[in-house]
This record gives sequence, structure tokens and C-alpha cells, in this order.
Amino acid sequence: PGEDERTVADVLNFMGLAAIDLEEFGRAEDLFGRALAVGRGAGDRDFEARQLMNMGVAAGLAGNWPRAAAMCEEALAAHRADGSKLGIGYALLNLGDCLLRLGDPERALPLLQESLAMTIEIDNREGIFFALEGLAPAALALGRPQQAARFLGSADGLRDAHGVPPTAVDLADRAE
Repeated sequence: PGEDERTVADVLNFMGLAAIDLEEFGRAEDLFGRALAVGRGAGDRDFEARQLMNMGVAAGLAGNWPRAAAMCEEALAAHRADGSKLGIGYALLNLGDCLLRLGDPERALPLLQESLAMTIEIDNREGIFFALEGLAPAALALGRPQQAARFLGSADGLRDAHGVPPTAVDLADRAE
């Protein structure tokens, strides 16, 4: 039964990811929540934390930033408990983004800085790009435009050096 539950949880997770691609964010959050409920029986704490994060991302994409922040906080606590540095780095990044969108750059900045430090520590290049790009709007919101420009310049330089151009979503976020 444990293996069957995990298979069902994985399928629900993939369905949630597909719903995000279809911009059906409420459905995605529901599917991730169902994956979490089924997966909790399997005892995989990393999977559980990732479902919480996915639920937060879906809530944010739907524009419910308070719910997104709450889910990302829960995911961060779960990742800290299981010790997944990769998960911690992304949870910090996503929570920082939520707090920025909620107008709280003072709380967002240290989370984004910790995300950058964590991603550098484990050499997660994608996470480094995202953290630098997340730090830019935090710096800008705190009245530090030169620092914001340095963060974006660093991200661009690293992306160029590694042949990883920004995605359309990255560019849209920058324009915003």
C-alpha cells in the first residue's frame, strides 16, 4: 500500500504541475494539496515540503499572496526540519518573493540574502540566478537602486558565463 500511495501522490503532483502550465492555479493548488494528503502516509518529508511549496506557488500565481506566504513559511519550516539545503534555498526565495509582493521588503531582504548564501554553498546555479534576481526588487524597494542594478548585473553576468538566458517569466518580472 505504501508504494501505491506514493505513486498516486506523484501522479497528483504531476497533474498539479500540468495545471500550472494551463494557468489553472486553483486546480493546481487543490491537486498539490491532495498529493500532500496522500503522500503524508509515505513518510517522505522532502516530498511533503515540496507539495507545500507547490501549493504556495500556485496560490501566488492566483494572486493570493497572503496564502502563498503562509504556505511558503510552512514549506521552509518543513525543509529546515528535513535539512534539505536545496529545498531551504528555494523556500527562502519563494517566501522572500511573497513578502516583497505583500509590500514587506524589510522582511524579504534577509530571507533572499540567506537564499543566495545557501544556493552558493551548494553550488545551485539556477538558485543563484533566481536569488540575485529576487534581491534586485528588494533593494529597489528599500531605496537602493545601485545595489539593485548590481544584483541584476551579477545575475546577467553569471547567466552569460553559463549560457543560461533569462526565461520569458524572468524578463516579465524584471519589467514589472
